Order: sequence, then structure tokens, then C-alpha cells
Amino acid sequence: MGGVTASPDWPGLLTEFGGYLRLERGLSPATCSAYLSDLQQLAAHSTGPQATATSARPVTLQLDDIRAFIEHRSETGLERSSQARLVSSVRMLFRYMNEEGIRPDNPAELLETPRFGRKLPVVLSVADVNSLIAAVDLSHPHGHRDKAIVEMMYGCGLRVSEVTALTPDALHFDLGFVS
Repeated sequence: MGGVTASPDWPGLLTEFGGYLRLERGLSPATCSAYLSDLQQLAAHSTGPQATATSARPVTLQLDDIRAFIEHRSETGLERSSQARLVSSVRMLFRYMNEEGIRPDNPAELLETPRFGRKLPVVLSVADVNSLIAAVDLSHPHGHRDKAIVEMMYGCGLRVSEVTALTPDALHFDLGFVS
């Protein structure tokens, strides 16, 4: 982008970075605002009472300083998805500083994104499936086809997208399976 001094302060860097996000990365205004909000909090934390000798300026911020900030934010009840965005914001800022020659290193490369627990899918009960099958109007011209589709989805554990992608040669009636 240009215009950034060799050793920018937080406000100047964030202004330039905001332009980079909008113009060069093409991010939406909402995403830019969220990233900049995260980074303004990093700047406030880095220059606040808990600041260290290395955290006061963006060019001297170290991995331990960044981790301390992220840990501080997570202790305040920040959701995992917001923590992941925070890590993404910090990584992108440091990648930008590295690419622009503002910093020769990128300590944010070593940050780990919080892991999300996997949620089990919600499944229908047998009674719900039977009700769904019974709800198919067999007097309608496509009724028997629709019933077969619902039964295939349930019996084979297929998603709607998988059923719609099926071709006749994927049905092996003689062998009793769908490929």
C-alpha cells in the first residue's frame, strides 16, 4: 500500500491496514470493522498498564505479548468463534506488516486457532421418519417417486444433495446397493 513509516505507531498502522483490508483484500465493511476492532483492542492492551517493553509498538510486539492478549480476551468470556476471528485478525495484520517491510518477522505465524468441538447431528426419530413417509401423497403423480426418495435418504443415510446427484447407473437393484 505504501505510506506506512518504517516504525509506525498503532493508530497509523491500523489506518493503513484498514485501507489494505478494504482495497486490496476486498473484505466487506463488516469484516473490516470486526478485524479493526480486534486490533484496536490489541493496541489498547499492548499500550495499557500490562504493557511490556516489547508490546508498546507494533514493530516490537512478540509472540508472548500476543498470546497474553488472546489469553486475556478468552478469560473475559470471548466465544471460541470470536477467538478464532481474533487470531485471524492478528495473523493478517502481521502478514501485512511483513509483506510491507514494516517487520522482518511474523510472530503471529505460530499462533494456534482455538479448536471447535464437533456437534453431533440432529437426527429424526423413527416415529418422525414414519410420519414423514406417511405424509407423502401417493395419489399425486410423483408420490411414489417422492416416497422412494424419502425412504432412500433414510435407509442409506443420504443427504439431499447426494440424492439429487444420483444417476440411474448408480442404482444397483440386483446387488442391493447404491454407489
